[in-house]
Amino acid sequence: MPSSINLVTFSDLAAELARQSGKSVTYSKLPEAEYEKALLGFGLPPVMSHLLVDSDVGASQGGLFDDGHQLSTLIRRPTTSLAKAVSRALADATSL
Repeated sequence: MPSSINLVTFSDLAAELARQSGKSVTYSKLPEAEYEKALLGFGLPPVMSHLLVDSDVGASQGGLFDDGHQLSTLIRRPTTSLAKAVSRALADATSL
């Protein structure tokens, strides 16, 4: 795999959020049924809950991996690093 490809996990995201915010952030992987139950508990319709669970499971199994740089080609620029994306999201959140 080329070194220019950076795979990001939810654990990586939690660690980067913690690093930049200075707050404790943890990621807990839920079993599929428990995750869907939580989404339903948040008020999502069953169809949407199932779609999100199925999508997250597929992504966790490599379903979004692409070593051909298709996203960069589509958006006509390099993809954004995790650190920069988190920085922007935190800046946006604090400006609300």
